[in-house]
Amino acid sequence: MIFRYATVGDKIIFAIATICSVLFGAAMPAFVLVFGGMVDSVGETSAENTMGFDQLSSQSVYMLLIATGVFFVSSTNIILFSIFSENISYRIRLMYFKSCLEKDASYYDDNNPAEMASRIVKECSSINRGTGDKIGVVFQSISSILCGFTFAFYWGY
Repeated sequence: MIFRYATVGDKIIFAIATICSVLFGAAMPAFVLVFGGMVDSVGETSAENTMGFDQLSSQSVYMLLIATGVFFVSSTNIILFSIFSENISYRIRLMYFKSCLEKDASYYDDNNPAEMASRIVKECSSINRGTGDKIGVVFQSISSILCGFTFAFYWGY
């Protein structure tokens, strides 16, 4: 329903933000997987076996790469969903105002015209809050659950 007010550019922004959100959700299960490898590397390390330290350093590099990727993906996710939300809210606000101007004069006799601006702002801000980064949190949560179960079943059995 909200895509009715979106342009092609907004749909592209939404698609990129959704991909970033899914990647952001998959990062925590990947981080847990790498952290488990680090714990296993420490457990295998002994005084005469230094191979565990080599694995530990490579696992640390993987964790650093995941953290860097999460920083960029999460920032992009929040920024793009905020831009999408603002664009949609702006178009809805314009259409709402245009439809208010097209009403008959008798409408404003029954309703207070001073309330029109506050009603537009209130309703559009609720749309803005609902279509912002909360959509990204939904995609992130679904991705985190699916990737967590996938990783658990693949590497756990």
